[in-house]
Amino acid sequence: MTQETFDSLLGIGTIALQAATLAFLALYFLRRRIPDLEDVAMLLERWGLLFGLILAAAGSAVTVVHTGFFGMPPCPLCYWQRAFLYPQAVLFVVALYLRDRAIAPYSIALSIVGAAIALYHHMLQMFPMSGLPCPSE
Repeated sequence: MTQETFDSLLGIGTIALQAATLAFLALYFLRRRIPDLEDVAMLLERWGLLFGLILAAAGSAVTVVHTGFFGMPPCPLCYWQRAFLYPQAVLFVVALYLRDRAIAPYSIALSIVGAAIALYHHMLQMFPMSGLPCPSE
């Protein structure tokens, strides 16, 4: 598989995950108002830790493939994003092992900081003010 194909599939997957995230957020806020959504909310409550582990592990694996297989060295902003992604995989493994659902605030905090860095990184790619220190632009 070429890097272009891999990146295209990643882009499609990212859009799908963003749509799912919006749906989950809507579900979270509307579950009390619309009784029909309680079944879906219960499904997420039951399998949420596993979903989180799969997403964190998949995101970590993708970054390793980009660096190791395609040989794309990460820039400093990429490293910072990874610094907030990799611990989540470990946190979800421990939470699954202990059956501890109290991981959510920690995962959300790490995700918000990582997303802020990613948004800044994307802004630099879309509106280059100076040389972007990232080979994956």
